[in-house]
Amino acid sequence: MKDVEKHGYIKLDLLGLKTIVALSSAVETILPDASYHERKRWLKDIKLTDRRTLAAVRRGDTKLGFQFHTPVMSRAARQIQPQVFDDMAALCAIVRPGASDWIDAFARGDFRPEEPKLWPIVRDTRGIILYQEQSMRCGNELAGFTLEESDSLRRIIGKKLAEDMRKIRPKFIHGCINNGLTQESAENIFNIIKASERYSFNRAHSVSYGILGFWTIYLYVHYPAHYIAAWANAYITDKEKVGVALAAAQRNGIAILPPDVN
Repeated sequence: MKDVEKHGYIKLDLLGLKTIVALSSAVETILPDASYHERKRWLKDIKLTDRRTLAAVRRGDTKLGFQFHTPVMSRAARQIQPQVFDDMAALCAIVRPGASDWIDAFARGDFRPEEPKLWPIVRDTRGIILYQEQSMRCGNELAGFTLEESDSLRRIIGKKLAEDMRKIRPKFIHGCINNGLTQESAENIFNIIKASERYSFNRAHSVSYGILGFWTIYLYVHYPAHYIAAWANAYITDKEKVGVALAAAQRNGIAILPPDVN
């Protein structure tokens, strides 16, 4: 990848998701007479405050939800008890290796950093530096980095560039001290940022996952027959996932009919 970047090219990861197939198929059956653009608009108009969807997440009833289907995510959701969509987005990040160390503190919601100037940056994530964008804000707002320098910090974290992290440390600490922080506080914040290289997740990525997850769980809650059928068809060659769909249908009182050639 570095060789590609040296030549001025951009590397993109393009993922094909069966979740998109299931979503599209479900909406087609829910709105059979609607156009493609009408269906797309209907999906985007789903309110991310829907109580039944959030309640299903809190129960851990998410086996057919994108990114929320794993036992680890289900346990984290039951423990954290998300009340708003931002909590769901945070769930997509906090179950990652390393970040999962913070699940207990996030669930309690009582963690508060000693440095008051850090609080506005981490208020939305219950006192925890969870996203790469928060590390960028630390660079910009606390250490006086330019936005370009803050993005370089994000890249160093994301790529786990240990030597670059060592080089940027003095500038970060000096900038924080110039901004009124004590050296101890500056070093503590930098050490938290450095430790975040083990897990730090991109917020835009996490929110995108959260939206897809919310849509899938919304359809499962409000249109179970349509969504379960679409989900099973999308994974028709995966016996385990089809089994999950059949179990979900039984829990929802949906009859499963045998094949019928007539």
